[in-house]
Amino acid sequence: MTALKWSDMFGEGASKTASGAAIVDNFTAGEIFGKSLGFNPLVQSETQKHRFAVKAKERGIEDRRTSLMEQFTQAAKDYNPKAKDKSLCEIREFNKRNPPKSLTGDKLKQSVKSRISGAAKATGGLYLKKSSEYLREEGRVADYGIRRDTP
Repeated sequence: MTALKWSDMFGEGASKTASGAAIVDNFTAGEIFGKSLGFNPLVQSETQKHRFAVKAKERGIEDRRTSLMEQFTQAAKDYNPKAKDKSLCEIREFNKRNPPKSLTGDKLKQSVKSRISGAAKATGGLYLKKSSEYLREEGRVADYGIRRDTP
């Protein structure tokens, strides 16, 4: 084990996230010895398992939130009152379970507006920000040698 690893273990925490935040603040002498032999301390394994579970739940909530916004937006764009009412009912349930991530009327309105605006600005089914517009040429069919037969 390198001197740097040993100093990390005795310092602010041997176990860190990719961004450098300590997962476990301090290890006991026995845990450090075990780590030097290649064993992960139980506290580190349990902490990582908990972190992964929390991050997975967060991802699931974000995915559901996005799905509900897309569902509502599509219903609004299609002028489908039945689908819109169904999505609003599901949004209310989501908001009850996840108050900090709740979808408000303003957020839904902005979502519909953004999608309509994005669709209007899309060329050939591709929407690009102004700063990325130069990439449009890379997506042209002719540039890849694909022949389109037109009747």
